[in-house]
Amino acid sequence: MGLAERHVDMFFHAFCAVGHFIGLQSAAEGMRIPGKKDGVSGATAPAMWAAGRHEEVIEYCIQDTRATLAIAVEAETAKRLHWKTRSGERRNFALPGG
Repeated sequence: MGLAERHVDMFFHAFCAVGHFIGLQSAAEGMRIPGKKDGVSGATAPAMWAAGRHEEVIEYCIQDTRATLAIAVEAETAKRLHWKTRSGERRNFALPGG
């Protein structure tokens, strides 16, 4: 069995159920865990890389990976994914199977 055969993309699953994308930072804030690295985004990372700021981009990618894992672990335990809306509300989506 391949690695991806048992993979569930919780953000895609939520997108299909709630009808809109939930960003990593919104989920981190909703789950009350550390989120993205300040000062770097997916939009700025390529230019930073091209400018030779490799370590900063690598740290950004590492933090995104840590945040994604922490969100997944917490969502599995809580049986729901929480996120913070642009208006500051905390919403959630049930994940009965974890």
